[in-house]
Amino acid sequence: MRDRISKVVHMSNVALYLRISKDSEGLSLGVARQRAECELVIAAKRLDAPVEYVDNSVSAYGPKARPDYVRLLADVRAGKVKTVVVWDLDRLTRRPIEVEEWIDLHEQTGVNLLTVSESVDLSTDNGRMFLRIKGAVARGEVERKSARQKAANRQKVAAGIPTAGVRPMGWEKDRMTLNKGEADQLRKAYTMILAGDSIHAVARMFNAEGPAPRRSADWGAAQVRKLFLRERNAGLLDGKPSQIEPVVRVEDYLKVRALLESRMYKAAQGRAPVESYLSGVMVCGVCGKVMRSNYSTANGKRIRNYLCSTKLDQRGTDTRKHVAVVAHIAEFKVKATLYGLFSSEAQNMVSANPEGLAEVTDELLTIATERTTWTEALGSRGADSSLILRKLSELADREDALTAHRANLLVAGVKATELA
Repeated sequence: MRDRISKVVHMSNVALYLRISKDSEGLSLGVARQRAECELVIAAKRLDAPVEYVDNSVSAYGPKARPDYVRLLADVRAGKVKTVVVWDLDRLTRRPIEVEEWIDLHEQTGVNLLTVSESVDLSTDNGRMFLRIKGAVARGEVERKSARQKAANRQKVAAGIPTAGVRPMGWEKDRMTLNKGEADQLRKAYTMILAGDSIHAVARMFNAEGPAPRRSADWGAAQVRKLFLRERNAGLLDGKPSQIEPVVRVEDYLKVRALLESRMYKAAQGRAPVESYLSGVMVCGVCGKVMRSNYSTANGKRIRNYLCSTKLDQRGTDTRKHVAVVAHIAEFKVKATLYGLFSSEAQNMVSANPEGLAEVTDELLTIATERTTWTEALGSRGADSSLILRKLSELADREDALTAHRANLLVAGVKATELA
């Protein structure tokens, strides 16, 4: 009876760590092979049945965390594990800094390592030297493999072949052959933008008709914009023609890219409407802190307000009565005042440099006309796309400067006006 009880409460101090860097099919076959060979060693050494720690399809060198490796370290530090069995030491670590960590752990807990081909006695200088050499060799192999991979990728790109990666929307797993359904949706999206629709309209179309985005439940404007800016949509790779099947013509891709990169388009169509546009703009007349949007309930109705951030954050012991105002009242006041300042009925308030203001306005109209001309030129046969994009960027810079100058002229010419 006593023997039976001791068997029940006895816990193994042997850990079996299994890892494979890449399991593309998710079948864990590499891990299974490691397990089979390690179990033979465990049986031959007459060790206890081990506790398994498995990191499948995770590199020992990459940035991705190894959850079971972290759990193994914690159990070793806690004294639960005295022997760690691995198929080979490079399954456990490929980092010299982690090698030193295992040597330190041996000094603290007495843990030792056992592989299919050898045992590593970390209590001896030869054992520690062997582990360090294996760690350095594994690190060297990683660096050589990385160098070979980078060279192979450069060679692929030079030949117009995309490097390995996640399947992009619009193509099959080979990243070169079109997926007909997704490619048709992409073409539809390009047609919408060229017809004047917004990015938000395209996002709504994708959400209604598919395909679903890879990393979120719904499409958003930022995701759609990023999708449009991929040069592979036009069959380009590193700015040059490639073996990737194009979804759209280069001319259409460049037109849409120019539209999306223009600051006016981003400001007009790239953002969803902001409800509480005075949040962070208005300031409290009591303490000078910015006011933020907040909701309250009165008589069963939800009311949007602007409240002083000091009151919202409830900081300190300030007992003063900070400003709070119903949002629609504040917003109506601001709109009415701005309309009064810039409407035709308020021209008598503008007293400074009306000629300069007219010149700036005329130049802004000229820029708008030039932008249309350059954008249409993108579709011309033999058009110099780099020149056109540079011109569009220059126009955007000029427009920004003139808009700021126009605002300064208006401010300088408007008589001081107080909010009623």
